[in-house]
Amino acid sequence: MAGDGQGAERKLAEARELAGMLEDRTTDRRPWSYWMMPRWFQCQRGVAFGYLAGDPRYRDMAVNELGAGYAGLPEDYQLSEAAAEYLVHLADVHVRAGDAGQACDVVQQAAEIARLTGSVQLRITLTGLHVQMAARWPDDPRVTDLADALR
Repeated sequence: MAGDGQGAERKLAEARELAGMLEDRTTDRRPWSYWMMPRWFQCQRGVAFGYLAGDPRYRDMAVNELGAGYAGLPEDYQLSEAAAEYLVHLADVHVRAGDAGQACDVVQQAAEIARLTGSVQLRITLTGLHVQMAARWPDDPRVTDLADALR
């Protein structure tokens, strides 16, 4: 968040190594430690790189980590409000990259999760992101159509 990309990469590499150690201890896991799955850590790396997304290198890393991490989560977890937060981060990175189409696709996916879960907080977060998108791309029909998905 302070803009030290190289430092972030070093610390995230250390965290990946430590997470790998946890992977080897799957028999020790308790049911409440579901978040210790490798794809969860991958999503977390994507969130961290997303803070550095002003640099195209980190933007690409954020998109790759968030996209692959989310896709690798168990399907039932993908449909949760908690996992949808990774989609919010991914959409935000796409917005900052200027990719309206990808941002709209990801927001649409997260909006469906908000609808399925009844999550008011997720819907509020997505509405705020949509406001930013509408200001940036006021004439893009894909952005305009998102308003219906967020009702």
